[in-house]
Amino acid sequence: MVARPLALAGVCLAHLATGAIYQYHDLALHNQKLLYRESGMYAPHDAPAAARRGGANTSFIKLADLRFTRALDEACFPAVPSAKPPSDPACSRQDGAVQIAVLEHTRLSAIGASRNGTRYYCCDDAAAAAGACGGGSAAAAAAARGALIVEGEGAADVAVHTLKVPFDHGSELSDAEGGIFHVNKTGMYIVLFANCNPTNGRLLLNGHTEWVNPYGYLPGEYYHAMPFYFTLAIIYVVLAFLWYGLSCLTYRHLHAVHLWASAVLLLGMVETAAKYHDFSEWNLTGMRNSGAVTWGLVFGVTKRALSRVLVLLTAMGYGTVRPTLGEDLRRALMLAATYWVVCVVGEQLQATPARETDVAGQAIESDIAALLIMVSALVDAAFYAWTFHSLSWVLAHLKTKARPRPELTSLYRRFVGVLIVGGVFSFAWAIFGVVQTTGDRRDVHWELDWAVVAVWEVLYLYLLIAVCVLLRPRMDGATSFGYSAVEMAERDTNQLMGDHDEELEYGGRQLSGDDEFAVAEETAFRKGKMAD
Repeated sequence: MVARPLALAGVCLAHLATGAIYQYHDLALHNQKLLYRESGMYAPHDAPAAARRGGANTSFIKLADLRFTRALDEACFPAVPSAKPPSDPACSRQDGAVQIAVLEHTRLSAIGASRNGTRYYCCDDAAAAAGACGGGSAAAAAAARGALIVEGEGAADVAVHTLKVPFDHGSELSDAEGGIFHVNKTGMYIVLFANCNPTNGRLLLNGHTEWVNPYGYLPGEYYHAMPFYFTLAIIYVVLAFLWYGLSCLTYRHLHAVHLWASAVLLLGMVETAAKYHDFSEWNLTGMRNSGAVTWGLVFGVTKRALSRVLVLLTAMGYGTVRPTLGEDLRRALMLAATYWVVCVVGEQLQATPARETDVAGQAIESDIAALLIMVSALVDAAFYAWTFHSLSWVLAHLKTKARPRPELTSLYRRFVGVLIVGGVFSFAWAIFGVVQTTGDRRDVHWELDWAVVAVWEVLYLYLLIAVCVLLRPRMDGATSFGYSAVEMAERDTNQLMGDHDEELEYGGRQLSGDDEFAVAEETAFRKGKMAD
């Protein structure tokens, strides 16, 4: 049951494995359409210090290996030579033209013109009639017919290359025609393809573009993520070594919650190692490793989903006051599965674009991403509400027990404090993330993109460390977040009802008829919930 969704995710996410060398294989550029790709670029004098020492001290976008060909439609050009092609301009046998624009993202507003509430990007009949071509003059509009509209503030900073596309063969951009754009100012840059000439019809793009920073191929917005994931991977390895070593020494006293914590640690190690390998190879070769991209994303989302389940199980008192969870565990796993699906789809949309973005249609994808963020927030809210509700019941149960455990109550209260700190910080950072990724702020502060995700990773690590410290097993059979069945037997021998099974207290196996103490504990807990 687990292998199937992971395999499906691998198929769906494999296409994200692109890189700073972007390949094009018959990419369709329809008439009157604009497609663009963006990436953060450092100027040589602004590059990170570590990169400037080891890099080539140059930054450029190479467009030389691009070839545009017309997709000849059979409806326009029938197999019978004597047949007369239709009068559609797209069926014209005249040579066409295509524009390639290189600009900073802050200058994107210079592409197109707004007239009477309508945004025009190509100078066609409608744009000319609205006065959106050539500044509104008739002569300039006639000269600009079938071209990309560039006007307003920042228009002078937009480098536009126009290529003729002959009817019978393709057109290729060469170095002499401006195929290499040197980056002298740090910023988020865009390469835009515009098919505005009505005689072009549908064009096919082949070749590749190269985006090279002073330190390598890694886009500027991801540079600082590479050392971050390397450091995080080392921390996970150290934590795993300590946790697994302690677990081996106390393997007789482990319960199911310890196994959940072990699984989350393992997922964290694999995720951070895969992401560091992805960024490192991307920076060196310009191409992303499809396996590292896919498994880093899948293991990362799975880690976050299971982390939520681990916190929820701990809040329910699994292994401390409740030996089994029954239907509650199934509901928790269903909620985690919902979170997993939403996050996989959301990260697929937010990952580095594997395709060009339609200037006029980008709002649709933004709406989908916003919807997924809303669904993810609702699932998180359900986790938080369920977690604190469970904690309140556990604390109430501990206070009303015939045998109060003040040390256990104190630890649960500390756990509540950990969750409150994490919850407040999560809320504050979520607001910052929304502000950072919306509007024009991302265009100006794109170097902080990596930090939005990085701080979430640190928060997950903080909660995991806190749970592991509270859950840590001990040589005497107790855990600092549980109670020792042996100790309870010694202190309360007169109150025990029959033989006591230590494994049962920690959720190690299912209840049996002889486990009367565990049954009494669970029954008392459930009666307390029903009484509410």
